[in-house]
Amino acid sequence: MSCYFCQGPREGWTTYFCNDCTEMSRIVKVYGKKEVLEILRTTCIRNKSQIKNKIEMVKKEQESAPVTRSQKKKNLQQRCKFKGKTNNIFRNYG
Repeated sequence: MSCYFCQGPREGWTTYFCNDCTEMSRIVKVYGKKEVLEILRTTCIRNKSQIKNKIEMVKKEQESAPVTRSQKKKNLQQRCKFKGKTNNIFRNYG
């Protein structure tokens, strides 16, 4: 038999929900469905401005991350146009 909410397997014949959905049901009973729904909307659902802000934050984190020697070497290879010239550069470079 499957859970009535998530369609996953449920534990027994006497229950309608799986263990996780049963726990969610109990949380809704304690806090109320309006409060739980508001929490889900504010934490799980994002609008376009929130998505854009998150992208900018991740970009800033990536820019400030330390660069390894292999990353520097790869960046230098991409910037050089002629492979013949890069071979001499990389022999002396880490």
